[in-house]
Amino acid sequence: MDSELVSRLEDLSTSITSHNSQSINPTDVNQELERELQQVRAVNQSISSVVDSISISELNLEKVVKSTLNVDELLNRYISILSQTNHTKRLILDESWRGSTVDDAAHRARLQELQQSAEELRKLKEAKLLQAEAAEKKRLELVEAKRKRDEILQKRIYGNKPVRKK
Repeated sequence: MDSELVSRLEDLSTSITSHNSQSINPTDVNQELERELQQVRAVNQSISSVVDSISISELNLEKVVKSTLNVDELLNRYISILSQTNHTKRLILDESWRGSTVDDAAHRARLQELQQSAEELRKLKEAKLLQAEAAEKKRLELVEAKRKRDEILQKRIYGNKPVRKK
């Protein structure tokens, strides 16, 4: 296709060169223009076919991309199936495996242990919080008792006179 385009362009170039070297005759000019018009149409047709080929190639490339994505999805599914098959095979061949019922019971027991641990942790935190609150309450009571003692002591020392603070 490229060689065809090149040969047509060379023909066009040759005709233009020969046209420039000849004397001007109106019928010859018209014939020459017709011939050049045909050559230009042939070049346009060649370019059009190249553009069509590129469009077809683009469509084919899109199909390849879609096919590649489909293959990728199928491979992912196949890998998942193989993984599950290997897991099942290991379970079947494991002599210590006692079936899904035993696994379920062990799982439930483990969940219960975790729930009990969480409950114990919650109770421990709650107890620590209560201790902290009680300690704070005790501290505030001691501060208040000290303030009252100081107030009584001041009244004994100074009487009911107002005390000037500096």
